[in-house]
Amino acid sequence: MTPPHEPGALTTATILFTDVVSSTALRVRLGEERANVVFRRLYQLLQSVVTANGSTFTKSLGDGLMAVFDSATAGLDAIIAVEQAVADENERAPEKISIRAALAAGDVCWGRDDVSGLPTVEAARLVAVAEGGQVLCTDLVRRLAQGRGRHEFKDLGRLPGKGLREPLHTYELHWQSAEHHQGGGLAPWLDESHVLPFVGRGAELRALDGELAAAEFGSGLVILQGEPGVGKTRLASEVARRALKRQFTVLAGRCTDPARQAYEPIAGAVERLARTSPALLLRAGIDQQCGQLVRLAPSLAAPPLSLEVPPATEPVSERYHLMAAARTLIERLATVRPVLLVIDDLQWATLESLQMLNALMWDADAPPMLILAMSRPLPVESAMPELHKLTAQSRVIPVPAFGLDEVGHALAQLRTRGDAERLHRITGGNAFLVSEVVRELATGKDLDALAVPDSVSRMVVARMAQLPPDARDLVNLLAVGERMEPAELRAGLDLDEARFVAAVEEAMGAGLVSMSEGGSCHFSHELTRNALYGNLSAPRAGLLHGRVADALSRTDPNAMESRPYVVAAHLLAAAEHGRDPARMRAAAEAAVRAAQHALAGLAHREAVTWYQRVLDLLGDFPGTTQERRAELLMECGRAMWLAGHPEARQTLVRAADLARECERHDLIVMAALGGDRGFSTISAAPDTQRIALLTEARRLVDSTDISTRALLAAQLASELIWAPDGERRFALSDEAVALARKSGDPRTLAGVLGLRSLTIIPADPLHQRHRDGDEMLEAARRTGDDLALFHAYVQRTPPVLDSGDAARAATLLDQADELARRLAQPQLNWIIGYSRAGLTLMQGDLAQAEAEAESAMRLGSEIGRRLEAVAIYAEQIGEIRRLQGRLWELGDRLRRAAQAPRVDPVHAVLRFLCELGDEEAAPLLDRILAGLGPEPPRNMAYRPALDNLAVAASRLERAELAGRLYDALAADGETFGHGTVAHHCGHHYLAHLRVTMGDPRRASEHFEAAAEVHERRGVPLMLAESLLDWADLLGEGEVRGPNPADLREWCGSLLADRGALLLERRLT
Repeated sequence: MTPPHEPGALTTATILFTDVVSSTALRVRLGEERANVVFRRLYQLLQSVVTANGSTFTKSLGDGLMAVFDSATAGLDAIIAVEQAVADENERAPEKISIRAALAAGDVCWGRDDVSGLPTVEAARLVAVAEGGQVLCTDLVRRLAQGRGRHEFKDLGRLPGKGLREPLHTYELHWQSAEHHQGGGLAPWLDESHVLPFVGRGAELRALDGELAAAEFGSGLVILQGEPGVGKTRLASEVARRALKRQFTVLAGRCTDPARQAYEPIAGAVERLARTSPALLLRAGIDQQCGQLVRLAPSLAAPPLSLEVPPATEPVSERYHLMAAARTLIERLATVRPVLLVIDDLQWATLESLQMLNALMWDADAPPMLILAMSRPLPVESAMPELHKLTAQSRVIPVPAFGLDEVGHALAQLRTRGDAERLHRITGGNAFLVSEVVRELATGKDLDALAVPDSVSRMVVARMAQLPPDARDLVNLLAVGERMEPAELRAGLDLDEARFVAAVEEAMGAGLVSMSEGGSCHFSHELTRNALYGNLSAPRAGLLHGRVADALSRTDPNAMESRPYVVAAHLLAAAEHGRDPARMRAAAEAAVRAAQHALAGLAHREAVTWYQRVLDLLGDFPGTTQERRAELLMECGRAMWLAGHPEARQTLVRAADLARECERHDLIVMAALGGDRGFSTISAAPDTQRIALLTEARRLVDSTDISTRALLAAQLASELIWAPDGERRFALSDEAVALARKSGDPRTLAGVLGLRSLTIIPADPLHQRHRDGDEMLEAARRTGDDLALFHAYVQRTPPVLDSGDAARAATLLDQADELARRLAQPQLNWIIGYSRAGLTLMQGDLAQAEAEAESAMRLGSEIGRRLEAVAIYAEQIGEIRRLQGRLWELGDRLRRAAQAPRVDPVHAVLRFLCELGDEEAAPLLDRILAGLGPEPPRNMAYRPALDNLAVAASRLERAELAGRLYDALAADGETFGHGTVAHHCGHHYLAHLRVTMGDPRRASEHFEAAAEVHERRGVPLMLAESLLDWADLLGEGEVRGPNPADLREWCGSLLADRGALLLERRLT
């Protein structure tokens, strides 16, 4: 570690020495190799703890270390944290380690890589005589720290020391009696002093104590909801203190408007934990699996954890891994102690922050954790749906204003004169207003003379008027800067040190400004800042925003890297108010940097916000070229696409239009690749605009860029599924696969084969689709990307289901489900949910299938996929109700669907109407035949549509149509059609078509084949229905075969306790 002072410098410091008791014997017991690992981990632990507690220099001493501190209090706090961390490690370590330590203080001389002086000699001599677990210090250390901490000492008298002229007056530090804060204590904003004592809130505290108790056994979410200034944060602070006493790890983060960094509350909480409690993270086993969090909390990259951001994969996948990393960190912390995560001002949370909170809560096997959030009540129309969804999932505890008794109790404790009833009437019981009026009373003012301060603004303006000019300027600048370091404030005010200190003292004396332990200045309450900011004129606010931005850049040349959100927000505000060209260019550059920072942090929606602000700012700015606008639109569109923004594709199209004018072919290609809507759509309609863009991009792409050519061809093929000239997609898909294989890139190959899996269903034989699926899985495994592997497992399932192999399909979904849980993303769980519902239905468990289908529909609706979720659920519940003999319940809904302008591509509505014998079935079939012809288009809906048309042709006795459908289906007797619902094997439908065609002998052969396939594949309800249909045919006496009664008896054994009343009624 590099010394903080030049060689030869003389400073006053506190020196800490530590040593391992009986280290030689421990090495003998462990063996040299294992001992090296143990002692290396111990040194990392010690170094991280003393650094987190203020050490300016550390040096290894073999089995211990030397640490230097600028204050005695910091040194004592550090060794207490060290001893506590070692005690925590010993709880689960097979070999216990005992640390002894000593501290001395005085003048030291700095060398190039060392420090020397009498304090180092004294500390070395004392540590040599200390016992295991004992901490000794000199009298000077004790006296320097006196009154600055809650340290307890025992006087040991004078102890001799080798090489010292006289014995040292020595004290023993009782570190065992110090408060043990696993999570580094409370965040400063939760631990601030208050004018009012904590009073009342008995009912709320009882409820929150119950939530803390419950959180020791599972996860919970509680929202304290109340008006600004009512005391939500103060109540949360009291709960956090109680949690510490219950040995919780307390994390805390805040939301601001606008956000000051990506994933603001989580990032702030984890960063502080990494800085203050690295020992806890080590003990919890935080490792490279949490590496993605380095994007949000850079201190995780420092020793002893030294985590790294994993190698780049692709942004959507990385974002899922970031969510999973946050989940892993909480889970591992919770193995040490229950976790309390406190979040202030939840109403300002960004979409990404809310999604991460949902990810933390998303698990049936929830870790012991309580999330305690504070929020203002918001009307439905002004808040994000995600916030209302989170609120709906939580327990909301209202925090009301103080009652008269509580105001009186506060006055009594403060021994402040005043009429409690009048004070309550003036303030409405608002805790902030009560404290502000009490502050005024403490200055000697009379309550009657204060009049009735009907707003915070009046009170703040009155105080401002009493301040000297420098202090007023400071308060106004801080109203814009919110929370600033003294150096930043001073630079923004351009004051010398004496005037600056005087201004700070005046502002603090007026009760407007507070200073944290770390030295940063902020307002005593957000309401104060809001009132001051609201009184600034627009030009004045713009001017001050510019000054804050300049001050941040002057005091920290790397501010754009370390705090890009903050600098960009101030520059944008300055540019929007002033419209100065230089400011606008600087603001645009800063906002782009902030957007890039958001993308690097995988906060895609936040990046969209920054890009949109740049585009709005430069909308009518003459200095912006069309090419630059095209680049910004492209970057914004790609961020939108990553965020799932509904305007992503249109933004990319606009970018492509501008790029075409500028002849920027690379941007056109990027727009085409960035607008992929995927192959899953319920619209069954071609997107002609996107098809044209992909076609153009294929013409413009560099011929040497094989991966891009492969992806463009694959995406174009998938878009052509519903197009009138869709047949050309087969050749395009073949081209894409050949290029992907040639590229040698497993990610490209996995993506192309994934798109192909549903693009070419009717064209490739089943054995070829199995080979492609296995190749896709292998390519996905080689990417090392869990998201790519998840989609490969899901997309490998369709050909397996077509084969009727329900057992293997279940295995594939189990593997995908394991990845979905690891990635902790509700959208992936939704895909698994509806896929599993379809599989369960195929396996014949109607009750379980219904529960799974309903659960998937609810989840899909919650995550913004309601249209798709409802469409999938409708087909699944239709088949469940059919088998339950309750399809009639859906009759009205089916008839309305039959009247819709666009028919469903798999013709499920037609089939269900035919099963009901509804008069709407025949007209719907005629519409389908008139629009599409007797054979369905060769797209992903081809086979299930063919099956459903076969049912319609049979039920409506359309013999000619039955013949044409038979020819189309004849080669697929052994396979199963499926969409969101699995159909019988092809022989079942071929049998019915043969009956309609007047050929009962061939129909019987198909029924027999269907029964054999269904029995082999273990699908009991499909087998039962085929047996019943076969028995009905044989019962007519036109063909010979098994005894119908025997078939029905076999069928009865299959239907026991399955709830398939439609089939049970046919047994008699």
